[in-house]
Amino acid sequence: MGIPTYKKITLHSHEERMINAQLKQYEFKDAPYILIIHHLVKKEEEALTNIEKYLKENGIHDFPYGVYIISAVENYLGPLNVFKDIANIPKFYKQKDKQLSIKEEQLFNKVILKQQNIYSMQESDYKPTLEEYARNHKVIKNLESELNFINQLDNNIK
Repeated sequence: MGIPTYKKITLHSHEERMINAQLKQYEFKDAPYILIIHHLVKKEEEALTNIEKYLKENGIHDFPYGVYIISAVENYLGPLNVFKDIANIPKFYKQKDKQLSIKEEQLFNKVILKQQNIYSMQESDYKPTLEEYARNHKVIKNLESELNFINQLDNNIK
């Protein structure tokens, strides 16, 4: 098994049902994907909206691999990674396919195993930990704000 490289998908339509049917064929957890929609000309914004909706409904996130979109839409403010050209996407996954060494293969298998463990986790397993982590950070923020206020008062008194 080689390292993950970009997989390209050229979307054929801007319509929601067509996008859903075409994207349903792919497993977005296996590799980073490039969705090409710049050929849809005036329907690109509608296609972006439908792609956003599909990714949200199916729980597809940029973890562990990103989804990048090639589009001529300017000033896009949504959650997707939109680029004008394939040359502008991150170069990390632009690798030539090659056979991994034995040590690299072992490390890669460990990464895959950890990814599978993350995917199989139930929300109830990690949600309390994340909530506790967030609570602790809120306490730190509040204490730091109080300290800054006291320091500011001290500086004003002097």
